[in-house]
Amino acid sequence: MGRIALFVLGLLIVVAIHLFEGGHVVQLVHSGAALLCLLGPFLLGLVIYRGDLLRGLSAAFGADESESGGSERWIEVVSGLRMLCITMGGLGFLVSVVFTVGNMDELSILGASVALGLLSVLYAVVLSELCLAPLIDRLALRAIGEPEADQSAPAGAGMRAVVTDLFVLLVAASLGLLVAALAGNPSDLVQPSAFVIILAFAPLNAAFHGIRGHYHAFSAGYSPAETTARRRAQHQLVLHSARTLLYALGSLGVALGLIHILGALDDPSKVGKGLAVLMTAPLYAVAIAELFVSPRIRRLQAAGSLVETRLESVIQAANLGRAPLRQLVAVMAATMLLFCLCLQAVSSSPRDFHETNCCDAIDNDRDGLIDSDDLDCRQIGSKCPDAPATRETEGAAEDSARGDDDSALRAAEGS
Repeated sequence: MGRIALFVLGLLIVVAIHLFEGGHVVQLVHSGAALLCLLGPFLLGLVIYRGDLLRGLSAAFGADESESGGSERWIEVVSGLRMLCITMGGLGFLVSVVFTVGNMDELSILGASVALGLLSVLYAVVLSELCLAPLIDRLALRAIGEPEADQSAPAGAGMRAVVTDLFVLLVAASLGLLVAALAGNPSDLVQPSAFVIILAFAPLNAAFHGIRGHYHAFSAGYSPAETTARRRAQHQLVLHSARTLLYALGSLGVALGLIHILGALDDPSKVGKGLAVLMTAPLYAVAIAELFVSPRIRRLQAAGSLVETRLESVIQAANLGRAPLRQLVAVMAATMLLFCLCLQAVSSSPRDFHETNCCDAIDNDRDGLIDSDDLDCRQIGSKCPDAPATRETEGAAEDSARGDDDSALRAAEGS
């Protein structure tokens, strides 16, 4: 029950930041994307793996207490489901691009196609990287043996880990601020909302591996010689899970940032918040993953080769198809493509959109109530088909007709 609470807490942190930055829950809901990226992979998984899919998920959640030797089979099944989620998210994005390009002159329906692409990416990342990837690591832990309940961290390891983390954080932050000062404004790199989103990896990782397992894995990275080969393998899996979660949250930050930007196009003063989250979330994710997590993994690997070949095969199977950095780059490229398409659509059609509104207003202005100061609409009015004359145009026509009548009367009197 505690692990479920930690998982919900991690997701609530992300949603709360979205709301804090001015977003709405309805912006995160899309029935089409949900059917495609959430229901679709499970239905395809049932067709491909049949009963093994349910048994594999049951084993990942710990409900199946069969022997650990079958965990390698369940790793393959759940990994296949994860790839199906990524594939369906990519398909949803491609369909969205097709619809967006085909409807760039129809701003009224452009938003629905863009929402399909963004939320397909978001749902795919949440399901594949925040849910299924850590479950795969849990199955791998089960295959090599769960840590004993009385496991304790080496003496002083936790304090060394904290001190080293603070030192690395200080050095990295100082270098980052120095570079920012040379290039522009250092405050541009400080975005608390994006940082909080990335820090949600801690409760999410603890939800799958336990608070003790999360703590011991990060502490063991600074005393690998004091642990056995099996322990090092277990800690590597927990750290791989944390690294995957960090990059996934960076991808979520990109998607949420673009959602904020597109929702504030009518108010440019609000675009900056979304753009800040979009740019800094992946920066923080890469920094924490590569400065704090990856060095621990490499240190555990350098402590000594795994004695058992089976341990190596389990770790390789669990990380098969994992490329979190490439995935983050792909998500950023996808969101940038949608953003550019939206900008192109908005920039190429505002005049047409304004002309349409003016023509409608002039067409309905039977009594000549259009403001005479609205020169833009009056100029556009001449281009509108069957547009009634404005009050000034009608007045000019009446004056011209009256002048013609006076001229004719004077000519008649002279004769």
